[in-house]
Amino acid sequence: MTPFDTGAVNLAIPFIGSDLGGELVLLSWVSVAYLLSLTTFLLVFGRLGDMKGRRPLYVIGTLTFTLFSILSSLSGSIYQLIVTRLGQGIGASMMSGNSVALVTSAFPSSERGKAVGIITGATYAGLSAGPVLGGFLISNLGWRSIFYANVPIGLASASLCYLKTSETFHAERKVRLDFLGAFALMMSLSSVLASVSFSQMALAAREYTFYLSSLGALSFLFFIIVESRVASQPLVDVRLFTENRMFALSNLTALLNYLASYGVGFLLSLYLQTVLGLDPRYAGLIMLSQPLLMAVVSPFSGHLSDRIEPRFLSSLGLGIMSLAIFSLSSITNDTKTIAIVLMLVALGFGYGLFSSPNTSAVMGSVPAESLGIGAGTLATMRFFGQSLSLALVTFVLTSAVSADILVVGKGQLNIPLEEFLFGLRTALQLCAAISGIAVVVSISRGRNRPKT
Repeated sequence: MTPFDTGAVNLAIPFIGSDLGGELVLLSWVSVAYLLSLTTFLLVFGRLGDMKGRRPLYVIGTLTFTLFSILSSLSGSIYQLIVTRLGQGIGASMMSGNSVALVTSAFPSSERGKAVGIITGATYAGLSAGPVLGGFLISNLGWRSIFYANVPIGLASASLCYLKTSETFHAERKVRLDFLGAFALMMSLSSVLASVSFSQMALAAREYTFYLSSLGALSFLFFIIVESRVASQPLVDVRLFTENRMFALSNLTALLNYLASYGVGFLLSLYLQTVLGLDPRYAGLIMLSQPLLMAVVSPFSGHLSDRIEPRFLSSLGLGIMSLAIFSLSSITNDTKTIAIVLMLVALGFGYGLFSSPNTSAVMGSVPAESLGIGAGTLATMRFFGQSLSLALVTFVLTSAVSADILVVGKGQLNIPLEEFLFGLRTALQLCAAISGIAVVVSISRGRNRPKT
Protein backbone atom coordinates (compact mmCIF):
# COMPACT_ATOMS: atom_id res chain seq x y z
CA MET A 1 0.00 0.00 0.00
CA THR A 2 2.61 2.55 0.99
CA PRO A 3 4.83 2.52 -2.14
CA PHE A 4 1.74 2.30 -4.37
CA ASP A 5 0.27 5.33 -2.64
CA THR A 6 3.46 7.34 -3.12
CA GLY A 7 3.62 6.79 -6.88
CA ALA A 8 -0.12 7.21 -7.45
CA VAL A 9 -0.32 10.49 -5.52
CA ASN A 10 2.54 12.02 -7.53
CA LEU A 11 0.64 11.14 -10.70
CA ALA A 12 -2.56 12.69 -9.32
CA ILE A 13 -1.05 16.10 -8.43
CA PRO A 14 -2.33 17.94 -11.55
CA PHE A 15 -5.86 16.56 -10.97
CA ILE A 16 -5.78 17.49 -7.29
CA GLY A 17 -4.71 21.00 -8.33
CA SER A 18 -7.60 21.28 -10.79
CA ASP A 19 -10.14 20.08 -8.22
CA LEU A 20 -8.97 21.61 -4.94
CA GLY A 21 -6.82 24.46 -6.25
CA GLY A 22 -3.53 25.54 -4.77
CA GLU A 23 -0.13 26.72 -5.87
CA LEU A 24 2.64 24.23 -6.60
CA VAL A 25 4.20 24.66 -3.14
CA LEU A 26 0.97 23.57 -1.45
CA LEU A 27 0.46 20.74 -3.92
CA SER A 28 3.97 19.44 -3.25
CA TRP A 29 3.07 19.23 0.44
CA VAL A 30 0.46 16.60 -0.39
CA SER A 31 3.47 14.31 -0.81
CA VAL A 32 5.90 16.05 1.56
CA ALA A 33 3.49 15.95 4.53
CA TYR A 34 3.14 12.17 4.19
CA LEU A 35 6.89 11.60 3.99
CA LEU A 36 7.57 14.05 6.82
CA SER A 37 5.34 12.31 9.38
CA LEU A 38 6.55 8.90 8.18
CA THR A 39 10.17 9.93 8.70
CA THR A 40 9.80 11.65 12.06
CA PHE A 41 7.87 8.81 13.70
CA LEU A 42 9.74 5.89 12.12
CA LEU A 43 12.40 5.41 14.80
CA VAL A 44 9.86 6.05 17.56
CA PHE A 45 7.50 3.28 16.45
CA GLY A 46 10.39 0.96 15.69
CA ARG A 47 11.55 1.40 19.28
CA LEU A 48 8.00 0.93 20.59
CA GLY A 49 7.82 -2.29 18.59
CA ASP A 50 10.92 -3.54 20.40
CA MET A 51 9.28 -2.64 23.71
CA LYS A 52 5.63 -3.64 23.26
CA GLY A 53 5.60 -6.06 20.35
CA ARG A 54 5.69 -5.49 16.59
CA ARG A 55 2.52 -7.33 15.61
CA PRO A 56 0.00 -5.07 17.43
CA LEU A 57 1.76 -1.92 16.20
CA TYR A 58 1.71 -3.20 12.62
CA VAL A 59 -2.03 -3.90 12.83
CA ILE A 60 -2.74 -0.49 14.40
CA GLY A 61 -0.57 1.19 11.76
CA THR A 62 -2.41 -0.54 8.91
CA LEU A 63 -5.79 0.49 10.31
CA THR A 64 -4.55 4.06 10.87
CA PHE A 65 -3.29 4.25 7.29
CA THR A 66 -6.64 2.92 6.04
CA LEU A 67 -8.68 5.35 8.14
CA PHE A 68 -6.73 8.37 6.91
CA SER A 69 -6.99 7.07 3.34
CA ILE A 70 -10.77 7.37 3.71
CA LEU A 71 -10.42 10.86 5.17
CA SER A 72 -8.04 11.85 2.34
CA SER A 73 -10.62 10.77 -0.24
CA LEU A 74 -13.22 12.99 1.46
CA SER A 75 -11.03 16.11 1.61
CA GLY A 76 -12.81 19.29 0.54
CA SER A 77 -9.73 21.51 0.41
CA ILE A 78 -6.02 21.24 -0.20
CA TYR A 79 -5.37 21.97 3.49
CA GLN A 80 -7.61 19.12 4.65
CA LEU A 81 -5.81 16.77 2.28
CA ILE A 82 -2.40 17.78 3.64
CA VAL A 83 -3.56 17.14 7.23
CA THR A 84 -4.99 13.72 6.37
CA ARG A 85 -1.77 12.86 4.55
CA LEU A 86 0.11 13.60 7.77
CA GLY A 87 -2.13 11.01 9.43
CA GLN A 88 -1.43 8.52 6.66
CA GLY A 89 2.29 8.99 7.25
CA ILE A 90 1.92 8.18 10.95
CA GLY A 91 0.17 4.92 10.06
CA ALA A 92 2.83 4.14 7.45
CA SER A 93 5.60 4.72 10.01
CA MET A 94 4.05 2.08 12.31
CA MET A 95 4.05 -0.35 9.39
CA SER A 96 7.49 0.50 7.98
CA GLY A 97 9.10 0.60 11.42
CA ASN A 98 8.08 -2.97 12.21
CA SER A 99 7.44 -4.87 8.97
CA VAL A 100 10.98 -6.08 8.25
CA ALA A 101 11.60 -7.23 11.82
CA LEU A 102 8.16 -8.88 12.01
CA VAL A 103 8.68 -10.89 8.82
CA THR A 104 12.31 -11.85 9.40
CA SER A 105 11.50 -13.04 12.94
CA ALA A 106 9.19 -15.64 11.38
CA PHE A 107 12.08 -17.16 9.39
CA PRO A 108 15.19 -18.99 10.61
CA SER A 109 18.42 -17.07 10.28
CA SER A 110 19.47 -19.25 7.34
CA GLU A 111 16.48 -17.92 5.34
CA ARG A 112 16.62 -14.29 6.45
CA GLY A 113 17.90 -13.13 3.06
CA LYS A 114 14.97 -14.89 1.42
CA ALA A 115 12.53 -13.05 3.70
CA VAL A 116 14.11 -9.67 3.00
CA GLY A 117 13.98 -10.47 -0.72
CA ILE A 118 10.23 -11.06 -0.49
CA ILE A 119 9.72 -7.71 1.26
CA THR A 120 11.87 -5.91 -1.32
CA GLY A 121 9.89 -7.56 -4.12
CA ALA A 122 6.63 -6.39 -2.55
CA THR A 123 7.97 -2.85 -2.26
CA TYR A 124 8.94 -2.67 -5.92
CA ALA A 125 5.66 -4.32 -6.93
CA GLY A 126 3.90 -1.45 -5.16
CA LEU A 127 6.15 1.11 -6.85
CA SER A 128 5.40 -0.47 -10.22
CA ALA A 129 1.64 -0.58 -9.56
CA GLY A 130 1.53 3.08 -8.50
CA PRO A 131 1.87 4.68 -11.95
CA VAL A 132 -0.08 1.97 -13.83
CA LEU A 133 -2.98 1.17 -11.52
CA GLY A 134 -2.97 4.72 -10.21
CA GLY A 135 -3.19 6.11 -13.74
CA PHE A 136 -6.08 3.78 -14.56
CA LEU A 137 -7.99 4.75 -11.41
CA ILE A 138 -7.40 8.48 -11.87
CA SER A 139 -8.51 8.40 -15.52
CA ASN A 140 -11.69 6.41 -14.90
CA LEU A 141 -12.73 7.20 -11.32
CA GLY A 142 -10.93 10.43 -10.40
CA TRP A 143 -8.02 11.17 -8.06
CA ARG A 144 -9.98 10.26 -4.93
CA SER A 145 -10.15 6.63 -6.08
CA ILE A 146 -6.45 6.07 -5.34
CA PHE A 147 -7.32 6.46 -1.65
CA TYR A 148 -10.46 4.28 -1.92
CA ALA A 149 -8.22 1.48 -3.20
CA ASN A 150 -6.37 1.34 0.13
CA VAL A 151 -9.52 0.48 2.10
CA PRO A 152 -10.13 -3.18 1.11
CA ILE A 153 -6.38 -3.88 1.00
CA GLY A 154 -5.82 -2.31 4.42
CA LEU A 155 -8.71 -4.12 6.08
CA ALA A 156 -7.63 -7.45 4.59
CA SER A 157 -3.99 -6.91 5.58
CA ALA A 158 -4.81 -5.92 9.17
CA SER A 159 -7.20 -8.87 9.54
CA LEU A 160 -4.69 -11.39 8.19
CA CYS A 161 -1.90 -10.04 10.39
CA TYR A 162 -4.11 -10.09 13.51
CA LEU A 163 -5.70 -13.52 12.91
CA LYS A 164 -3.01 -15.50 11.12
CA THR A 165 0.35 -14.38 12.51
CA SER A 166 2.03 -14.93 15.83
CA GLU A 167 5.01 -13.32 17.47
CA THR A 168 7.41 -14.63 20.05
CA PHE A 169 7.99 -11.52 22.08
CA HIS A 170 9.97 -11.01 25.26
CA ALA A 171 9.96 -7.39 26.42
CA GLU A 172 13.18 -6.11 27.91
CA ARG A 173 13.02 -5.03 31.52
CA LYS A 174 13.06 -1.34 32.36
CA VAL A 175 12.99 -0.29 28.72
CA ARG A 176 12.08 3.37 28.28
CA LEU A 177 11.26 5.35 25.18
CA ASP A 178 13.56 8.31 24.60
CA PHE A 179 10.81 10.95 24.47
CA LEU A 180 13.23 13.89 24.64
CA GLY A 181 15.28 12.60 21.72
CA ALA A 182 12.16 11.77 19.71
CA PHE A 183 10.78 15.28 20.22
CA ALA A 184 14.10 16.90 19.23
CA LEU A 185 14.31 14.78 16.07
CA MET A 186 10.75 15.62 15.02
CA MET A 187 11.35 19.34 15.61
CA SER A 188 14.53 19.26 13.56
CA LEU A 189 13.12 17.39 10.55
CA SER A 190 9.86 19.33 10.39
CA SER A 191 11.61 22.72 10.79
CA VAL A 192 14.07 22.05 7.98
CA LEU A 193 11.34 21.01 5.53
CA ALA A 194 9.05 23.87 6.53
CA SER A 195 11.89 26.39 6.05
CA VAL A 196 12.41 25.19 2.47
CA SER A 197 8.69 25.59 1.74
CA PHE A 198 8.45 29.08 3.28
CA SER A 199 11.36 30.16 1.10
CA GLN A 200 9.21 29.46 -1.96
CA MET A 201 6.19 31.49 -0.83
CA ALA A 202 5.36 35.17 -0.97
CA LEU A 203 8.04 37.58 0.21
CA ALA A 204 6.16 38.26 3.46
CA ALA A 205 6.43 34.59 4.42
CA ARG A 206 10.10 34.22 3.57
CA GLU A 207 11.25 35.95 6.75
CA TYR A 208 10.30 32.78 8.60
CA THR A 209 12.83 30.76 6.61
CA PHE A 210 15.77 31.92 8.72
CA TYR A 211 13.97 31.24 11.99
CA LEU A 212 12.83 27.79 10.92
CA SER A 213 16.26 26.86 9.58
CA SER A 214 17.86 27.99 12.85
CA LEU A 215 15.29 26.04 14.86
CA GLY A 216 16.01 22.96 12.75
CA ALA A 217 19.77 23.25 13.25
CA LEU A 218 19.49 23.88 17.00
CA SER A 219 17.01 21.03 17.42
CA PHE A 220 19.36 18.65 15.62
CA LEU A 221 22.30 19.76 17.78
CA PHE A 222 20.12 19.21 20.87
CA PHE A 223 19.17 15.76 19.51
CA ILE A 224 22.86 14.80 19.16
CA ILE A 225 23.58 15.95 22.73
CA VAL A 226 20.61 14.03 24.12
CA GLU A 227 21.47 10.84 22.22
CA SER A 228 25.18 10.90 23.09
CA ARG A 229 25.16 12.21 26.67
CA VAL A 230 21.72 12.30 28.24
CA ALA A 231 19.53 9.40 27.11
CA SER A 232 20.21 6.09 28.83
CA GLN A 233 18.45 4.24 26.00
CA PRO A 234 18.78 6.51 22.94
CA LEU A 235 16.82 6.22 19.72
CA VAL A 236 20.09 6.32 17.77
CA ASP A 237 23.52 5.14 18.86
CA VAL A 238 25.62 8.15 17.83
CA ARG A 239 28.80 6.09 18.11
CA LEU A 240 27.79 4.20 14.98
CA PHE A 241 28.29 7.44 13.06
CA THR A 242 31.39 8.68 14.86
CA GLU A 243 33.28 5.38 15.11
CA ASN A 244 32.02 3.36 12.12
CA ARG A 245 33.12 4.91 8.81
CA MET A 246 31.34 2.33 6.66
CA PHE A 247 28.02 2.79 8.47
CA ALA A 248 28.20 6.60 8.44
CA LEU A 249 29.19 7.01 4.79
CA SER A 250 26.82 4.30 3.53
CA ASN A 251 23.92 6.09 5.21
CA LEU A 252 25.11 9.44 3.84
CA THR A 253 25.27 7.86 0.38
CA ALA A 254 21.69 6.65 0.78
CA LEU A 255 20.53 10.11 1.87
CA LEU A 256 22.19 11.78 -1.13
CA ASN A 257 20.76 9.17 -3.48
CA TYR A 258 17.18 9.69 -2.34
CA LEU A 259 17.70 13.46 -2.32
CA ALA A 260 18.84 13.27 -5.95
CA SER A 261 16.36 10.76 -7.34
CA TYR A 262 12.97 11.01 -5.65
CA GLY A 263 11.97 14.44 -6.94
CA VAL A 264 12.55 13.27 -10.52
CA GLY A 265 9.27 11.33 -10.50
CA PHE A 266 7.38 14.37 -9.23
CA LEU A 267 8.85 16.58 -11.97
CA LEU A 268 8.18 14.06 -14.74
CA SER A 269 4.59 13.58 -13.61
CA LEU A 270 4.01 17.33 -14.08
CA TYR A 271 5.93 17.38 -17.37
CA LEU A 272 4.16 14.41 -18.98
CA GLN A 273 0.67 15.64 -18.10
CA THR A 274 0.94 19.43 -18.29
CA VAL A 275 3.57 19.90 -21.03
CA LEU A 276 3.01 16.86 -23.24
CA GLY A 277 -0.69 16.69 -22.29
CA LEU A 278 -0.66 12.92 -21.82
CA ASP A 279 -3.50 10.94 -20.27
CA PRO A 280 -2.52 9.72 -16.75
CA ARG A 281 -2.81 6.10 -17.91
CA TYR A 282 -0.24 6.69 -20.66
CA ALA A 283 1.93 8.81 -18.35
CA GLY A 284 1.80 6.00 -15.79
CA LEU A 285 2.97 3.43 -18.33
CA ILE A 286 5.93 5.65 -19.25
CA MET A 287 6.89 6.13 -15.59
CA LEU A 288 6.56 2.37 -14.97
CA SER A 289 9.82 1.77 -16.84
CA GLN A 290 11.92 2.97 -13.89
CA PRO A 291 10.53 0.83 -11.00
CA LEU A 292 10.21 -2.16 -13.35
CA LEU A 293 13.96 -2.13 -13.98
CA MET A 294 14.56 -1.61 -10.26
CA ALA A 295 12.53 -4.74 -9.51
CA VAL A 296 14.43 -6.79 -12.08
CA VAL A 297 17.97 -5.62 -11.26
CA SER A 298 17.89 -5.37 -7.44
CA PRO A 299 17.82 -9.14 -6.66
CA PHE A 300 20.78 -9.73 -8.99
CA SER A 301 22.81 -6.84 -7.60
CA GLY A 302 22.11 -8.06 -4.08
CA HIS A 303 23.44 -11.49 -5.00
CA LEU A 304 26.49 -9.96 -6.69
CA SER A 305 27.26 -7.90 -3.59
CA ASP A 306 28.07 -11.15 -1.74
CA ARG A 307 30.96 -11.62 -4.19
CA ILE A 308 31.90 -8.11 -5.31
CA GLU A 309 32.72 -5.23 -2.97
CA PRO A 310 29.35 -3.46 -2.40
CA ARG A 311 30.83 0.03 -2.76
CA PHE A 312 31.88 -0.70 -6.35
CA LEU A 313 28.41 -1.86 -7.37
CA SER A 314 26.72 0.99 -5.51
CA SER A 315 29.08 3.59 -7.00
CA LEU A 316 28.56 2.23 -10.52
CA GLY A 317 24.80 2.37 -10.02
CA LEU A 318 24.99 5.95 -8.75
CA GLY A 319 27.13 6.96 -11.72
CA ILE A 320 24.56 5.54 -14.15
CA MET A 321 21.79 7.34 -12.26
CA SER A 322 23.65 10.65 -12.43
CA LEU A 323 24.08 10.34 -16.20
CA ALA A 324 20.44 9.30 -16.66
CA ILE A 325 19.11 12.25 -14.65
CA PHE A 326 21.42 14.64 -16.51
CA SER A 327 20.15 13.28 -19.82
CA LEU A 328 16.57 13.92 -18.65
CA SER A 329 17.50 17.57 -18.13
CA SER A 330 17.64 17.98 -21.91
CA ILE A 331 13.92 17.30 -22.44
CA THR A 332 11.77 19.83 -24.31
CA ASN A 333 8.14 20.04 -25.32
CA ASP A 334 9.10 18.09 -28.49
CA THR A 335 10.95 15.19 -26.80
CA LYS A 336 9.74 11.78 -27.98
CA THR A 337 8.22 9.52 -25.34
CA ILE A 338 10.48 6.63 -26.39
CA ALA A 339 13.50 8.76 -25.49
CA ILE A 340 12.04 9.45 -22.04
CA VAL A 341 11.37 5.74 -21.55
CA LEU A 342 14.98 4.85 -22.41
CA MET A 343 16.32 7.45 -19.96
CA LEU A 344 14.02 6.10 -17.22
CA VAL A 345 15.16 2.56 -18.01
CA ALA A 346 18.76 3.67 -17.45
CA LEU A 347 17.73 5.41 -14.22
CA GLY A 348 15.95 2.29 -12.98
CA PHE A 349 18.92 0.09 -13.88
CA GLY A 350 21.31 2.32 -11.95
CA TYR A 351 18.94 2.50 -9.00
CA GLY A 352 18.60 -1.29 -8.89
CA LEU A 353 22.37 -1.67 -9.07
CA PHE A 354 22.80 0.75 -6.14
CA SER A 355 20.03 -0.21 -3.70
CA SER A 356 20.70 -3.78 -2.56
CA PRO A 357 24.53 -3.51 -2.30
CA ASN A 358 24.28 -0.28 -0.30
CA THR A 359 21.78 -1.90 2.09
CA SER A 360 24.12 -4.86 2.38
CA ALA A 361 27.00 -2.51 3.22
CA VAL A 362 25.00 -0.84 6.00
CA MET A 363 23.76 -4.06 7.55
CA GLY A 364 27.16 -5.72 7.21
CA SER A 365 28.90 -2.88 9.03
CA VAL A 366 27.06 -3.31 12.34
CA PRO A 367 27.14 -6.13 14.90
CA ALA A 368 24.21 -8.54 15.12
CA GLU A 369 22.71 -6.82 18.17
CA SER A 370 22.53 -3.51 16.25
CA LEU A 371 20.78 -4.77 13.10
CA GLY A 372 17.52 -3.08 14.13
CA ILE A 373 19.28 0.24 14.59
CA GLY A 374 20.98 -0.16 11.23
CA ALA A 375 17.72 -0.88 9.41
CA GLY A 376 15.86 1.95 11.17
CA THR A 377 18.58 4.50 10.47
CA LEU A 378 18.74 3.54 6.79
CA ALA A 379 14.95 3.84 6.48
CA THR A 380 15.10 7.29 8.09
CA MET A 381 17.72 8.37 5.54
CA ARG A 382 15.44 7.13 2.79
CA PHE A 383 12.28 8.94 3.81
CA PHE A 384 13.99 12.17 4.88
CA GLY A 385 15.90 12.25 1.61
CA GLN A 386 12.64 11.77 -0.30
CA SER A 387 10.93 14.56 1.66
CA LEU A 388 13.82 16.96 1.14
CA SER A 389 14.02 16.04 -2.55
CA LEU A 390 10.41 17.07 -3.16
CA ALA A 391 10.91 20.35 -1.30
CA LEU A 392 14.16 21.04 -3.18
CA VAL A 393 12.87 20.46 -6.72
CA THR A 394 9.74 22.49 -5.96
CA PHE A 395 11.92 25.34 -4.69
CA VAL A 396 14.05 25.32 -7.85
CA LEU A 397 11.01 25.09 -10.12
CA THR A 398 9.13 27.96 -8.49
CA SER A 399 12.27 30.13 -8.27
CA ALA A 400 12.83 29.87 -12.01
CA VAL A 401 9.52 31.43 -13.04
CA SER A 402 8.49 35.08 -13.09
CA ALA A 403 4.99 34.51 -11.71
CA ASP A 404 4.58 35.01 -7.96
CA ILE A 405 2.42 31.89 -7.68
CA LEU A 406 2.73 28.77 -9.81
CA VAL A 407 -0.64 27.02 -10.07
CA VAL A 408 -0.71 23.61 -11.68
CA GLY A 409 -3.82 21.87 -12.91
CA LYS A 410 -4.71 19.15 -15.38
CA GLY A 411 -3.46 20.10 -18.81
CA GLN A 412 -2.71 23.73 -17.98
CA LEU A 413 0.09 26.06 -16.91
CA ASN A 414 -0.42 29.65 -15.88
CA ILE A 415 3.17 30.58 -16.82
CA PRO A 416 5.12 30.61 -20.10
CA LEU A 417 6.10 27.12 -21.20
CA GLU A 418 9.77 28.05 -21.59
CA GLU A 419 9.97 29.27 -18.00
CA PHE A 420 8.51 26.02 -16.71
CA LEU A 421 10.91 23.94 -18.83
CA PHE A 422 13.87 26.05 -17.70
CA GLY A 423 12.98 25.45 -14.05
CA LEU A 424 12.43 21.74 -14.65
CA ARG A 425 15.77 21.33 -16.45
CA THR A 426 17.60 23.29 -13.75
CA ALA A 427 16.12 21.10 -11.03
CA LEU A 428 17.12 17.93 -12.90
CA GLN A 429 20.68 19.21 -13.40
CA LEU A 430 20.92 19.89 -9.66
CA CYS A 431 19.69 16.35 -8.93
CA ALA A 432 22.31 14.94 -11.32
CA ALA A 433 25.03 16.93 -9.54
CA ILE A 434 23.92 15.63 -6.12
CA SER A 435 24.00 12.08 -7.49
CA GLY A 436 27.55 12.74 -8.70
CA ILE A 437 28.55 13.83 -5.18
CA ALA A 438 27.02 10.58 -3.89
CA VAL A 439 29.40 8.64 -6.16
CA VAL A 440 32.40 10.29 -4.49
CA VAL A 441 31.03 9.59 -0.99
CA SER A 442 30.26 6.00 -1.94
CA ILE A 443 33.78 5.30 -3.21
CA SER A 444 35.42 6.94 -0.16
CA ARG A 445 33.79 4.68 2.43
CA GLY A 446 36.43 1.95 1.98
CA ARG A 447 36.13 -1.81 2.17
CA ASN A 448 33.19 -3.50 3.84
CA ARG A 449 34.23 -5.29 6.99
CA PRO A 450 31.29 -7.22 8.49
CA LYS A 451 30.93 -6.98 12.25
CA THR A 452 30.46 -10.07 14.38
